[in-house]
Amino acid sequence: MASIAGGSSALVLTQSKPLRLLTLLLFYFTQGFPIGLFYTAIPGWMGANGASTAAIAGVIAASGLPWSLKLVNGFLIDRYTFLPMGRRRSWIIGAQSLIVLVLLVGAALAPAHDDLFMLSAIGFVANMAVTFQDVGIDSLAVDIMAEDERAKAAGIMFGAQILGTATSTFLGGMLLASFGISACLAVLALVPALVA
Repeated sequence: MASIAGGSSALVLTQSKPLRLLTLLLFYFTQGFPIGLFYTAIPGWMGANGASTAAIAGVIAASGLPWSLKLVNGFLIDRYTFLPMGRRRSWIIGAQSLIVLVLLVGAALAPAHDDLFMLSAIGFVANMAVTFQDVGIDSLAVDIMAEDERAKAAGIMFGAQILGTATSTFLGGMLLASFGISACLAVLALVPALVA
């Protein structure tokens, strides 16, 4: 594997354990953003503004649907690769970019609390991107982690996703209540954009 900056191995994932663990932590942290938004913050905002229970359930169901299709993602990621970028990198960058893009498009469209179709579509696409990123990062972790690092890495990944979910639920709820959905989605797109 080629090194960066004239021979430094500090920025090569296979040669730097801290960088491997930090990479997993950051990507899993950003995975929690769409989860917290579309499972908790946006349904809470919808309910506070008088949306029906059926409408809220519809948004949550649409957001959860990609997770039931995650098995297919592994086959796609293994079958279709862009080898100049490695077996996983193009999928991970593409999924992370899609998370950012869908949040920004949602901010531009500014769906109302009762716009079930638009909120469901945004939640579905955002979580679909998260499931592809999840499978890509898991595959990368298996490829680059030593056997004795995998348990620690799994704990870091799980914990980081929970922290991302909690962060986006808290910030999303505050932003939705104070500034509306456009500001909420635009601000919460910044963290995944920085990680990408």
